[in-house]
Amino acid sequence: MFLDGTTVGIVALGSSGEAVHLSHDERREVLLAARQVLDSDASLAAIPLIAGTPASSTRETIELTRQAAECGADFAMVITPGGSAFLRGRFLDNVSFR
Repeated sequence: MFLDGTTVGIVALGSSGEAVHLSHDERREVLLAARQVLDSDASLAAIPLIAGTPASSTRETIELTRQAAECGADFAMVITPGGSAFLRGRFLDNVSFR
């Protein structure tokens, strides 16, 4: 099994996926489902759940990070609001990729 003998954590709602496009309720569902899967198997229960909490403002990032803790996340992967907005293409008009 991949998890045997390794240091590992499971990331849900990371920065490169569609987490920034999900509602707060949808994010909650993802985190609760991930926590349930990890807790349902004794061999997985000790694996940390890392919740990505990207948002377009500091206030929302804090709110999502608190929500993640309430859903059983062990850690948060916090993406700065500017980085999150960049990922959604807000600043692409001023950036040239060559």
